[in-house]
Amino acid sequence: MTRHHIRYSIAAAIAALGVSIWIVSPLIAERFTIAADRSFPLVLGQHANVSFRPKLSGKHFIGVSCERNLPYSRLQQIIGPVFSEPTSRPKINFRLESGGKPVSTEPSNAAWWGRTVGFELGSFTATSGESYSLDADVLSAEADLRKLNGRLVVEVHPLVGESFYIRILFARLVGVILVVAACAVGLIEFLIRRAAKKR
Repeated sequence: MTRHHIRYSIAAAIAALGVSIWIVSPLIAERFTIAADRSFPLVLGQHANVSFRPKLSGKHFIGVSCERNLPYSRLQQIIGPVFSEPTSRPKINFRLESGGKPVSTEPSNAAWWGRTVGFELGSFTATSGESYSLDADVLSAEADLRKLNGRLVVEVHPLVGESFYIRILFARLVGVILVVAACAVGLIEFLIRRAAKKR
């Protein structure tokens, strides 16, 4: 293998590493910030039991994530408009335990809008590595809520994950720098070979 091929191989390896860091880092972030995520159809009588171990300590939210499979006006009735209360939100009862003992939770009526929409049930202070068990039951729900493909989620409070996300953003920056460096190495090698051919 010539020196040119070696340099191109090095450039390709650096680029591959940079792309890998860019792709993998948000997946790692999701794994650390989302403690639990399981299917939870919003239909009357639906029951879910989820066991999980948070990877980060601090405030966590329990909520229901939904897909945008209904008209916006209907979603507002279920999830809740920005400045008023929802009128068709399902009634859900939940219990959180750790080591067979109840864990204190604080009720929450907040909602979020984004790629998915959803609403919170409550929050609690989690300890990293501790085992928790969450039970949830749908006590009432209108028929069309089934279309939302609800998911029961437990995730960290944004402030808890902020420092962690900063590290993820730094990792992605490193990935970009590696790809740019790889492109620079490849371009320099190309120019060197082109100049050599003209001699």
